Amino acid sequence: MKPSDRARMNNSKPHTASKFGNEPCHIGLSWGIIQFTQDGGALGSVMKTAFSLDPDEFMLPWDGHGKELLRVLTTEGTSGLGANPNILRGPRVKKVGGHDLWERVWVKRFNRAAKMELFRNAQNSVAREEYLKPALEIARDYGFSTQGEIAVLFDMSVQYGPSRARSKVRKLSKKKENFTIVDVINKLTGKRARNRRKKILRDSEIFIIYDLTLDRG
Repeated sequence: MKPSDRARMNNSKPHTASKFGNEPCHIGLSWGIIQFTQDGGALGSVMKTAFSLDPDEFMLPWDGHGKELLRVLTTEGTSGLGANPNILRGPRVKKVGGHDLWERVWVKRFNRAAKMELFRNAQNSVAREEYLKPALEIARDYGFSTQGEIAVLFDMSVQYGPSRARSKVRKLSKKKENFTIVDVINKLTGKRARNRRKKILRDSEIFIIYDLTLDRG
């Protein structure tokens, strides 16, 4: 199925608000400092963390739909990507309060949440624990230490997931004994991502590394 076909499917997200691939499923809402996704469950992890930090404050930006939002986003189940080709939505890409999370009413609520320290802290916590720490472990295991190198591995951890990022680096290590982060960029990523990661490496654009690297132990 082509992206253009997918965009015409019933209940599909607008093309301008979605990441399209060959799969018919879409990822739902992407939100926050590293674009936590609805379908994959990362957005649910942020909401669960925020709720655990302060249940009462968590409810404030959602206009009475906080409990339903939390329930939907933390629903268990496999991501819709790569699932049954006839299924457009994964288990977490559901309407809440009668609206999809990328509709205007929910965008306003998420914009409201983004201004709250509670949700900023929750985002930092999830990004640090689920993406940065695994990237630091990959860096340690394969001898990468500079901020730029760690930033590239962090970006890969976010985009591919930590396990897949590690797998990509491990496969390259079996083919080339002494490889550099540039080899990782050139061999393991597509053109668009390759250009972005070279810019990250060159300019030391390390996103939230400064905020998230509390220690490297």
